[in-house]
Amino acid sequence: MKKTVDINNLFAKARNSEPYFSNRRFGSRVLTVIKLQEPVPFWKEVTIEMLGALIGCGLAYSFFPFNDLIASIPTKFVVGPSVLLSIAAGISCVIVIAYWAAERSRL
Repeated sequence: MKKTVDINNLFAKARNSEPYFSNRRFGSRVLTVIKLQEPVPFWKEVTIEMLGALIGCGLAYSFFPFNDLIASIPTKFVVGPSVLLSIAAGISCVIVIAYWAAERSRL
């Protein structure tokens, strides 16, 4: 039941049957309808992201004082589920930083 269609003839018929629209003033009409936004400068974007990181670090420090963080560092190393989760979290952080750098593509 399948018919073979000559694709070149099909497109030729479509070109001949459809009306032609001139491209005169098309670009200017599109630009007047769609207002172009200027992109945010790179340094402004980085400043906003770093400010957010500093605020996050400050909030974390206010909940977990430095002395408590130092006291929570273990004195012996035991491989267990928490160590594996910590390694996975470290790898995830490295992947997130690599993704961030790739998206910025300014490095």
